[in-house]
Amino acid sequence: MKNRLDRVQEKRSSQKLIFSVLIGFLILIFLALWGVPSLISMSIFISNIRHRNDQIVKSVDQTPLFPPSLEPISEATNSSPILLKGYSDPYNKIELFVNGTITNDTTTDETGVFNFKAVALEIGTNSLWVRALRDDKKSDNSKILTVVYKKSAPKLEITKPEDSATITGEKKEVLVSGATDSGNAVSINNHFLIVNPDGSFFYNYPLNDGDNSLKITATDGAGNQTVIERKVKYSSS
Repeated sequence: MKNRLDRVQEKRSSQKLIFSVLIGFLILIFLALWGVPSLISMSIFISNIRHRNDQIVKSVDQTPLFPPSLEPISEATNSSPILLKGYSDPYNKIELFVNGTITNDTTTDETGVFNFKAVALEIGTNSLWVRALRDDKKSDNSKILTVVYKKSAPKLEITKPEDSATITGEKKEVLVSGATDSGNAVSINNHFLIVNPDGSFFYNYPLNDGDNSLKITATDGAGNQTVIERKVKYSSS
């Protein structure tokens, strides 16, 4: 027969076992009622955060990429290559188009400035524009700049006076007349004349006694020049 001490120890062991089972059961109930829902709530919370972040990133990605701006240039030139400057957002890639073909690219600096230092032109009319690129986006084209590249000398015809002509009479002047291309400028010894829409011009140029040298210059919009000189002598008798 078991003595009293053995019976007391068995009772204590049974109580410990029952207590452990009860604790385990309570833990399972807690997890079932609060633990799993908490885990689900946490998972939903994290998912919502990720969704919002995705929306923010998507919103940033949808920010429009505006076309760059080009600084004005001369409408005509007699030199090539030329310098082209402009502005966009900082660190954008900029592509340059000349007459519809991509000829070069560069990147804007931290202030958004960009420049192409050697833009080669074709003889005649050139159309220049740029566009910006960032990641996988492309902006619309910038405003088109048009420049005429011309190296030929402008037309200049002098009808009066003839070279080495002698002028007499009371009026110490000579009629200078001729024609050039419409839109050109004409000067006599750096004195600019009025040129008619058809390119014709005339001017009564004052003379000094004796020999006079007339330097007649036609200049086109690109800066090309044609020069004709006439020697004229004035005598009062």
